[in-house]
Amino acid sequence: VAEGQTTSDMAIEAAKAALKDSDLHSDDIDAVIVATSTADLTFPSVATMVQAGLGMKTGFAYDVQAVCAGFIYALANANAQIIAGQAKRILVVGAESFSKLMDWTDRGTCVLFGDGAGALVLEATDGKGVKGDRGVLAVDLNSAGSYRDILYVDGGVSHPTTVISEIYGKEKANEVVVGGIFASFFAMGIIYVANAVPATDWSPVSDDLFSTVFGSTAIAVLASMMAYLFAQFIDIQIYHYWKRLTAGKHLWLRNNCSTFLSQFIDTATVLLLLCGFGEISWNLFGGLLLAGFLFKIIIAALDTPFLYLGVHMFRKRFKLDINEEIELD
Repeated sequence: VAEGQTTSDMAIEAAKAALKDSDLHSDDIDAVIVATSTADLTFPSVATMVQAGLGMKTGFAYDVQAVCAGFIYALANANAQIIAGQAKRILVVGAESFSKLMDWTDRGTCVLFGDGAGALVLEATDGKGVKGDRGVLAVDLNSAGSYRDILYVDGGVSHPTTVISEIYGKEKANEVVVGGIFASFFAMGIIYVANAVPATDWSPVSDDLFSTVFGSTAIAVLASMMAYLFAQFIDIQIYHYWKRLTAGKHLWLRNNCSTFLSQFIDTATVLLLLCGFGEISWNLFGGLLLAGFLFKIIIAALDTPFLYLGVHMFRKRFKLDINEEIELD
């Protein structure tokens, strides 16, 4: 892959080549399926970027993530959807840019992966029932998920700040919290603008209905942001206090001790703001505070085994000792 080139860039070029070889136009395509494990973004999918790159105005598009077997899975999906009558022609693309995440010092894995893209157009045709017929004759898909630890790439989006604190340290965890605040402000801004702009004549959602559903969202988002900000910063401070005190041992202790206090502050902050703005009656404050706090304590206790698992996987992957953190520039 060239400098500055993305997976979607390669996928678009491969798609254009496939259309040219098939003597078809993008308007002739009903769907785009892209097999990739190195997407440009978490979302939207690379397939939608290909759809846009080809100038398609109709049809559907989605990605399939199955690494080495990805193109076979994508082809099988396309075949099934054509058989089901959901599409007549489907553009199937495989595209990867693994060189961007390979560890080139690890000769056991870097030689297995590369960059590139390819595409084909799959469509239904009438055959004669003879050996010379072309097409997908049969599909047999299998996976063995129990072997997932043999070869994997970390960096998923669903790890909580506790794991980030444990592995990357207090500073990076704080940066994640700040990033979450900016994301919440952005979401609130979109809702404000949407609520201020009148609905079109043809919109099925009227101004009154939109205001009813989202009218209190600004207060709720503000309460959530303030609670998130206070609670997570406090959680990180307490967590690292206990980490220093225990020399990196007793993960369950610092996880739960930090969470109990921070989640009490989180629940109390949300309720104080919502009650203060008149969204919730003050008569409900005590009961909601107790119920919300107890619920979060139960969740914190239940997620401890998963925290141990996540930290173990990170330590194993990056060869970290107890109390050792990854230093990022």
